[in-house]
Amino acid sequence: MPSVGHLARAAPADSQCEAGGALPAANGRSASEVWHPLLDPFTEIWAVDFEFGSEPGENPEPVCLVAWELRSARKVRLWRDEFDTAPPYPTGATALFVAYYASAEIGCHLALNWLVPERVLDLFTEFRNHSACEQRQMFLKFGVRQGNRVGIGYGFVDN
Repeated sequence: MPSVGHLARAAPADSQCEAGGALPAANGRSASEVWHPLLDPFTEIWAVDFEFGSEPGENPEPVCLVAWELRSARKVRLWRDEFDTAPPYPTGATALFVAYYASAEIGCHLALNWLVPERVLDLFTEFRNHSACEQRQMFLKFGVRQGNRVGIGYGFVDN
């Protein structure tokens, strides 16, 4: 398992998380009350975001990192001069790495010669999948009916 030595330099918890260490969640419930069973195998769930710069076609140059372990509310904030030889969070099979457009964060891992996380949840991909399903449902609900009204047959939906 990678070194987690930077956790000692983690920033203090936000005031909203200090009471009991619980994260706020929708409808006034704590995050622990809304966990999906698919998250049960993971001992740690890290939401990770890098800021970086790069020239067109070049590898990213990480500037800073913020990582938030969602079960414990631990936060890690690092600037480029604080990056170590390993990430400040585990990257093995028992830790879930959560990011929006995770390929960018993984690119920063590679630029820093860090291990790539084994288990990744990319929220961009999940959003695209969800919104594509919604668009398809809207098309099937409205587009096919409208097309049939003007004489455009699609051949796969009966009205």
